[in-house]
Amino acid sequence: MEGANNNDHEEKNGTRVTRRAKRLSAQSGKTHPTIQAKQNQMYLITTLTPAPVEQALINKMLPKELILRIFSYLDIISLCRSAQACHLWNVLALDGSNWQEVDLFDFQRDVKPIVVENLARRCGGFLKQLSLKGCENVQDSALRSFTAKCANIEHLSLYKCKRVTDASCENLGKHCHKLRHLNLENCSAITDRAMKYIGEGCPLLTYLNISWCDNVQDRGVQHLLTHCPNLETLILRGCEGLTEQVFAPVVGNMGNLVKLNMLSCFVNDDTVKNISEGCPKLEYLCLSNCSQITDRSLNHLAAGCKNLTVLELSGCVLLSDGGFVQLARACKKLERLDLEDCSLITDTTINSLSVNCSNLCQLVGFRS
Repeated sequence: MEGANNNDHEEKNGTRVTRRAKRLSAQSGKTHPTIQAKQNQMYLITTLTPAPVEQALINKMLPKELILRIFSYLDIISLCRSAQACHLWNVLALDGSNWQEVDLFDFQRDVKPIVVENLARRCGGFLKQLSLKGCENVQDSALRSFTAKCANIEHLSLYKCKRVTDASCENLGKHCHKLRHLNLENCSAITDRAMKYIGEGCPLLTYLNISWCDNVQDRGVQHLLTHCPNLETLILRGCEGLTEQVFAPVVGNMGNLVKLNMLSCFVNDDTVKNISEGCPKLEYLCLSNCSQITDRSLNHLAAGCKNLTVLELSGCVLLSDGGFVQLARACKKLERLDLEDCSLITDTTINSLSVNCSNLCQLVGFRS
């Protein structure tokens, strides 16, 4: 018994030494352990080599269809780990039907272009939703392969993929005609050409976010609105390339807009007039930091946007009681109103809102 105890003790010590050696080895390498772990988790996406064949009991007891169904509930990391168990699990875990919705946000900058290319090769027509949010290493070359192989994509986020250019948008327009939701926020290299490609190639688009894309100008937005009649949400925050006349030529093409965000854009009363004339279905409007608008803008909204439920006007310092009284009488569905730094308003505005807007539950920034 004493010899057995000694053997057990030696085995435990050996295990500790091995683990410690692995830790030291990881720490001595050039790659940070956390980054290396994430890269290892994605290994099976970037290779087509299956794991060795094993005859596990569960594989004999459960039909392949049931195992595949179980895998459909796993996230990316769990699927990759399962694919390392045996040959059968490798095949089933990496089946394209399990990869209809992929979010690589957890890997962010660690994702290399080859990962996207091989992901597209593996998922093919199954892929419906892909988020590359924060994957700053992804370039046009990877997305060219992706768009060609994943033509059924409906929801795509390229938020903060700053190396993406008009070329990627051209490929989206050529291949991804089912695209409905596109996030290009902080893709600062894209221009009006990108809007032209997307508008002509993705007519089913209902959501577009091009916030902080300074190189997009009036013509790009106008082209998009002309060719995407189903567009419901348009996010234009911080688009400094736009002028006050951005909507003037396309007032008749804005009828389905429900949500419009123009925070920190160059907007005046004429811009708001165009919005009110073209967007009768509008429910959400953000004009925060659009400091040139006056009570005329509120009168325009009262005349044409009676379905407004959320209106954000933070930093609109020229607005006064007269405009808000008219707004409250007409827009009775208001639920949230942001009046931060609207220093000219008084209790008159509050009284009018309380009488006319019974659904109002959030009033931000008012100081009596």
